[in-house]
Amino acid sequence: MSVLEFKHSPQTKWCLDLRAVAVVRILLGIGLLFDLYLRCQVLQAYYSEYGMVPAIGLGEQGFPNTIWSIHTLPTNYAELIILICIEAIVYISFTLGLFTKLSNIASLFLILSAQYRNVLVLNGADQLMRMLIFWLIFTPSGRLFSLDRLIFKRSVPNYISFIPSIALIIQVSSIYIFGAITKESREWWISGEAVYLAFQIDTLAKAPAVWLRQYPEILRYVNYFTVYTELLIGIAVWMRTQWRPAAIFLLLAGFCLHIGFFTFLIVGPFAYMNVVALIILTPSWVWDKVAVYVKVFRLNMSTIYSYRYSWLKLPVNGFVICCVIWISTKNLSSISWYPMQVPSPVEEWGYYIGLQQEWRFFAPKPPLDDLWPVLRFTLADGRVVNAIDTSLPADPLVKPKLISASWLNYKEQKLWANLADFQTFQMQSLAYHYSLWNKTHTGSQKVIFGQMMYVYETTTLPNEKAIPLMVRSVASLGNERKFKDLSKQYQYPER
Repeated sequence: MSVLEFKHSPQTKWCLDLRAVAVVRILLGIGLLFDLYLRCQVLQAYYSEYGMVPAIGLGEQGFPNTIWSIHTLPTNYAELIILICIEAIVYISFTLGLFTKLSNIASLFLILSAQYRNVLVLNGADQLMRMLIFWLIFTPSGRLFSLDRLIFKRSVPNYISFIPSIALIIQVSSIYIFGAITKESREWWISGEAVYLAFQIDTLAKAPAVWLRQYPEILRYVNYFTVYTELLIGIAVWMRTQWRPAAIFLLLAGFCLHIGFFTFLIVGPFAYMNVVALIILTPSWVWDKVAVYVKVFRLNMSTIYSYRYSWLKLPVNGFVICCVIWISTKNLSSISWYPMQVPSPVEEWGYYIGLQQEWRFFAPKPPLDDLWPVLRFTLADGRVVNAIDTSLPADPLVKPKLISASWLNYKEQKLWANLADFQTFQMQSLAYHYSLWNKTHTGSQKVIFGQMMYVYETTTLPNEKAIPLMVRSVASLGNERKFKDLSKQYQYPER
């Protein structure tokens, strides 16, 4: 069989190109290192036992996976730093392709451990990164663009085998198909108001989104583009090798969609990880065109990867098929009208190996309630400051101009949003910031009374009357006899 006949044969129709898989391995490694950098920014506050979210508290709140996270083991800051250094070494090894299979498995274990240590800071980017690392275990991603290739001189197949290829295709298509069909409200499909409502969430909306929401008619078209593009990308995933326009649409529309997410909303590396997921589906003819100009992408062989030990093929493929069934059932159960649910024992098994996923982005519609925290600290000299960011107003009824600009990174935004539902951590968070402030300030700059509040704002449409802000005090600390509970002068939300 000639090279041309091989590339168009039925056996390669659904197999992913090794060049795509190898590039994705490198990009995933960079994503892991960036995630590690973001965690280092909030290491003491979010990941230590004396920070805002102690592991024992998560266990009490019904997050049992925290039990086996090795990120709960460090008893002091130095031990936590050692663990972070180990993570960095493993992630660098994975990125460079050194002992790729081992570093891939180790990367999955470490990122699972880190995510389960504090689930309150996770968003869609974290679960997508975890899933791509998981599926890459079953591919020969270290056969190309890697130190393993230079050291061990192994053969370089054109394609990865059929079962792992189908698993990755199902995984990526699920992100878009279920991301679209779980948006079941009329705001997405009929009135086109969902993007306008999403841009009203001040804790997420960046400056371009704040500016654009004064043009609701434009946002109506953005709404339709978003939801229909999501659905079409999920379909185009299956047509990309048979019909070249589908592949072109898949890449261009996907890139445009996620550039928009990154431009307008605080979503962390969500856009980056979705682009990485699309790259893994890039068909061979695209890489062949790239290879004309970039020699490193040229492959001389025409083979499909086969396991080094043939006896591994059946159990490994069987395990992959079981995982595909798990994620398919789990994603189907996220649809409101789907009658079946994943049985509890089976669901727990999926949690422990990191298969847990849900692609409900602003589904079934964006929330109508927005909220943001205020840490109102009264200092010894009588001044009142907002300890989250001293440039923000301390009066909760004075709305900041751009709330999203106050977050250090997306993990901070996600944590403060989730803390509103977890009373256990509210006093802990206030006490942590209270103590931290007094450690870094002296004399009249010390805080003598602190109060943690949440400000609630109900989103209204352009033709509706605005609803006043409402404030709820959730915790206070300090000399309460001298300073009354300031929340009594504010209206409480009915929740």
